[in-house]
Amino acid sequence: MKRKLLYIMMTGLFFASAISVKAAGYAPVKGTVTQFNQYLILDREARLPDVTFNYEITAGSPQNYGEGKMAILAGVSADKVSVSDSVFSQTDAISTTPASGSDLTLTADQGYGVKTVNIDFSQVSFDEPGIYRYLLTMTSTGQQGIRYDVQAAVIGSKVRCLDVYVTDDNGTLQISGYVLHENVTEIAAGQQAGSAFSGADAERLSDKSDGFVNQLISADLKFGNEVEGNQGSKDKYFKFTLTLDNALKNTAYYLDISEAEASGTANSATIYESLTNPTQITTDDNGSAVMDFYLKDGQYITVKGLTENTAYDLKEANEDYLRREGTDRVVRPASEDQPEKLHDDPVQGTIGNTDVYTGYTNTRNGVIPTGIIMSATPGIMMMTGAISSILLLVSRKRKESEE
Repeated sequence: MKRKLLYIMMTGLFFASAISVKAAGYAPVKGTVTQFNQYLILDREARLPDVTFNYEITAGSPQNYGEGKMAILAGVSADKVSVSDSVFSQTDAISTTPASGSDLTLTADQGYGVKTVNIDFSQVSFDEPGIYRYLLTMTSTGQQGIRYDVQAAVIGSKVRCLDVYVTDDNGTLQISGYVLHENVTEIAAGQQAGSAFSGADAERLSDKSDGFVNQLISADLKFGNEVEGNQGSKDKYFKFTLTLDNALKNTAYYLDISEAEASGTANSATIYESLTNPTQITTDDNGSAVMDFYLKDGQYITVKGLTENTAYDLKEANEDYLRREGTDRVVRPASEDQPEKLHDDPVQGTIGNTDVYTGYTNTRNGVIPTGIIMSATPGIMMMTGAISSILLLVSRKRKESEE
């Protein structure tokens, strides 16, 4: 009886132990930190703005795929996932060649800044193998001059699908990888490998992404001075005042003065003593700035990379010249595709996505009176003739006296 009771007890302990092991299942695995890139495209001669982009992460919708393809599980504990911001600064470097493997494409006149953004899953535990889907959303909106997600299949979507691959390694769970891609409802999955990431024979994701691409919309403002007329002074400096409003706050914009002078020397035709042209114009806390410039005939200055919706106002100080807005200097010659373009844009306006060419033409003509005073040329001829006659008469008198 005792042996039978002992046998029953040992058998019970064995099954209890087996049940306990089975109930324990996998030991949960903690997530890790993954990264993506935030790009900001801009004109390569512009300056990066002080701008911050923000993000949030939520659980994606589960997808039940048949025919041997793995189901997609909704992301767990999305509220425990943290995403850092991407913070750009005016002092950041601008690159012109995309890194190898990047999805970024640029035109010949574009550059870009890039920030690495961290997604921290270290507070999230995964209990079973599978593909866990999260949605990563850029929440930034309405920032001046910014276009969002400009190189996505759906422009401006600002949403990426982030899949976390949890796999079984001989009974132990592990995080095999993270994949960021655009399509939030489907995933390319191999029939055997079960995902596009976890096996070498699996299909690759056609919409795989390395991040978001935003663009700063800006344009240049070029202005100058032309002097015309028979009394126009070609070496005279004229004073121009440029006012900017609604630009980016506390931002320094480059000035190209290669077609002007950094400083000039006053002359008899110039009424100003200080003749210095700056190399940048900096806005205040309200995005406003006022700057004076001094230009002679044929000189021009370009303000680089003014942000879209910036208001500009170019004024010229009064002189005894006839002033006309715009100049006849050619920006581009006429062609079959487009007409000739002059520096004749308005001296007041708002920056869009195309460069502005403007300035002033100063004309000064003097009318030479006739009928009252003889012109200089006949007078000189008469004087020359009179002198010649006197010399001839003196010569004859001398000859007669000698005879």
